[in-house]
Amino acid sequence: MFRIIRNKLFYIIFELAVKLRSIKLTSYLIFISLRPLTGIKKTYSNRKLIILEKSIGIDDVRLCYSKTKIKFQPYVLQRRLLKIIFDQFLKGVHEHYYMKNNKQTEGKKKDLRLHYTKILRELKKIFKVDIIINFNWLYGPERELQYACKNNNIKFITHQKESNVLDGEKPLYYKLFLKNLGIYNGDLMLVYSKRYADFLIESKVVKKNQIKVIGVPRADKLFDKKINFKQKHILFFLMQSQRGIFAPDKKALKFWEETTLLAVKSTLKIAKKFPDVKFIFKSKNINRDDINKQIKIINDSNLKNCEIIKGGQSFNYIKDSKAVIGFNSISILEGVGCRKKTIVPYFNLNNEFKKKNVMKLSQPVLMAKNVKQFKYYLEKIIKSKPYRINLDQQSKNLLEYHMGNSDGKSYKRFANIINNI
Repeated sequence: MFRIIRNKLFYIIFELAVKLRSIKLTSYLIFISLRPLTGIKKTYSNRKLIILEKSIGIDDVRLCYSKTKIKFQPYVLQRRLLKIIFDQFLKGVHEHYYMKNNKQTEGKKKDLRLHYTKILRELKKIFKVDIIINFNWLYGPERELQYACKNNNIKFITHQKESNVLDGEKPLYYKLFLKNLGIYNGDLMLVYSKRYADFLIESKVVKKNQIKVIGVPRADKLFDKKINFKQKHILFFLMQSQRGIFAPDKKALKFWEETTLLAVKSTLKIAKKFPDVKFIFKSKNINRDDINKQIKIINDSNLKNCEIIKGGQSFNYIKDSKAVIGFNSISILEGVGCRKKTIVPYFNLNNEFKKKNVMKLSQPVLMAKNVKQFKYYLEKIIKSKPYRINLDQQSKNLLEYHMGNSDGKSYKRFANIINNI
């Protein structure tokens, strides 16, 4: 109770400080809100970095710190504080249309940039920060912060967590990226794969010297031979038919939704046939129509062997699964990395449009051409004895293409870059 009251009081005071444009009070409140990154090896250094909190991104950085020496003391800052500041200047400006503004809004952006610059300058008097890390170059409240860091000799690094762009989405992105989003103004962007790096360079969002490929640090654990991989359940990742930065093609949206709903219904029929087999349906902790439709279908089935899990890390569910089912998701690749039999519902890919609006996959992923084949693959896996799959070269090539990680050494690449700043 005390903590709840204390936190509410803190945010009231912080909002008041921001409204009054009190640089000293705002920077001091930011300072006292900073907390050391937990779950890592102790780091003894006078050099400091601030991580703008985001769950998956934090997990990536935490893994890097836990596996090797990084010469910067890491602290975590709530992104909510930056959102409060942002809303005082640019409330209502959508991050996906950040550049589509009038002269008045452009003036407010410059005001916010100057405000951030003054806050960081004051903060450095009591907390000498060398690096700020965020996890998506598009986050609206952090766009002007990129400029403010330059003004204070602080390196701004983006460890980009989004990377799954389909071929069918690229023409729209090429057309609208610069027009709606502008360019990256940080110092360095770290991305998962060469494929995504090339895409951003071709989009003219970043220059070649602003971007490096490191892979997915949290996926390094897939290569840990000490982990005990089990085969306890069937894992189905609920599929996002509403995806991307810009409104997707209506034809693609219809195709994705039809595929996802058909895959859910087909899986439930198999679950009913095998009541002793546990089925876990995993989703992000989001409230969206496409996910809610799938959840409703699962709940309406009233199958006791089916469980829905929202949010949280997926790794433990993947490593203990007998089969992984997904669609247009990096989770498919994590299944491959965990040596799991992985099924993707590529139903009726009978034209170029559909083929361009799904991920490019290859063996060992089982790509079901229709519902009959999907059910066949799933039933066969359920009936089979526990299996062991080696991570062959074909699997490694697939992981490298989508995740930039076929060697389990993403943490080293991250550490080397940070340590050399």
